[in-house]
Amino acid sequence: MTPHDDDRLDLTALDPTRDRSRFERLVRSTVAAAMARRPSTARETLRWWRPALALAASLAIASWLPVLLGGDDATATRSDAAAALLTLAHSDTAPSATDILTTFESSR
Repeated sequence: MTPHDDDRLDLTALDPTRDRSRFERLVRSTVAAAMARRPSTARETLRWWRPALALAASLAIASWLPVLLGGDDATATRSDAAAALLTLAHSDTAPSATDILTTFESSR
């Protein structure tokens, strides 16, 4: 068959819309089957949020575990340093660089 052949192929036998009612039944049954298998939005949201929430909760517990089991002295020292820096920040005069560095050094 050459590109300029005037003889056209008859493809009407392949047209699914020839029998309009049969085609409509096929489309409706396909859509109904797809809708029956489709999960609800709430169920799908819960399916994805449960593991994310469990992971976030376990990370939060893991981060607080050292404090809950009896914090070490380093935690108290860091909190004292933070309190000292906060006091310096709220003072009427601007703290010098030496004051700030001394506060950080004492927290080590």
